[in-house]
Amino acid sequence: MSLYMLVKAMTLAAVVLFAASAGASIVTFWNEGALQEVRLSTALRNGPPMVARALAIVHTCMYDAWAAYDDIAVGTTDINGTRRRPPGERTDANKAKAISFAAYRCLRNLYPDDGSSKVPPPSTGLGLSPSARLGTLLTARPPRGLGYNPNDPGTPADIGNVAAQAVIDARANDSSNQYGNAPCPDRNVCPTVPVTVFATVLCTPGLPGALGNSYASDFWR
Repeated sequence: MSLYMLVKAMTLAAVVLFAASAGASIVTFWNEGALQEVRLSTALRNGPPMVARALAIVHTCMYDAWAAYDDIAVGTTDINGTRRRPPGERTDANKAKAISFAAYRCLRNLYPDDGSSKVPPPSTGLGLSPSARLGTLLTARPPRGLGYNPNDPGTPADIGNVAAQAVIDARANDSSNQYGNAPCPDRNVCPTVPVTVFATVLCTPGLPGALGNSYASDFWR
């Protein structure tokens, strides 16, 4: 079996196992939150490749957080299981909290407050920025949100944040050019590793993304 097919098989198995777990409902909640940000994204961010990548990343963040509370699951960024919690901590409540903090951190990275999202109509009752909308999902009282303390010092929140940051760092230089030619603003959730900035390169005039005789440095690659 090729490496590509092996990765696909492992991913499918992980998704099936994850969906069947107690965390399935909380995953659905955050998946809906991710799709909300997709719908409010501008054209530069909501093409099929960008959306596929974003959803893959946020679900990987959630999976890696959940894996720390499973008996045998292996996180994509923790293959040695150093984050795995003791059996007594592997409760549904801890899984849900870890998943939520991972999803929140990951989505704050994927959909930053950089002006690339549309402002929703007032009738929707949604926040004016990604951070406001995502913060509502994490901290508002049910049913609008989950009622978590954003500064929760507990282990599940820490596991979620650590898992998400590891995935963010792992994908920072995956050649997708997420950050374009500008540094990640300090107010947003940024990688903790150096990010490669793609320079403008020559291309054939008339191709998508071409500006005269070059590709824009923020063009999807």
